Amino acid sequence: MPTPLFSVYVREVFPRAVLMTLTSMAAEVSEEELTSDFALQLLLEARREQSDAAGEEPSPPHRDVLDELYKEMMPLTLTLPEDDPEARGIVARGEFEGRKLLGANSSEGRVRLQLDRNYTAFGGASRHYIYYVAPHGTESGGEPVEGGESEAEPSQLRISIAGRHPWLFASLRKGMLWESTAYSFTREAEG
Repeated sequence: MPTPLFSVYVREVFPRAVLMTLTSMAAEVSEEELTSDFALQLLLEARREQSDAAGEEPSPPHRDVLDELYKEMMPLTLTLPEDDPEARGIVARGEFEGRKLLGANSSEGRVRLQLDRNYTAFGGASRHYIYYVAPHGTESGGEPVEGGESEAEPSQLRISIAGRHPWLFASLRKGMLWESTAYSFTREAEG
């Protein structure tokens, strides 16, 4: 399981927008991460967090879109017969459907292929669904200690995210809190 980078708190939910606070855990909060793909990752993570609770789910066609977006966001593992021409092709090309091949292991006549996230497809989808993500100021926590300095506390960043459809925000609830592994895919998509 990836290391959480942020703690995310939902401050307010609107029909097509949300206000959140990100608190650093393993990464510094900066405006660099505030891309549409980062925002869409947060919304998809929130949906997964809420799925255990009795949260509102979008209608089946929208639910299917969210499920497909989640699949594109995550790494993929395929297991195929070693003699399958598709398996040999993936290994030869080093990619499959826009996903970079990270590794291939053969065992008992089967090949297990580890594929990276589909950065290009996810980035394109995020630009379609998310049209606004912006900061609303950085806060630094901590209680003052002797000498006027404050104890080191994680920094916080308030952000707003707006999207094209209300179903993108259907599973969000004011007061939700979860640990996030979201990060901007921008560099990976360009490289």
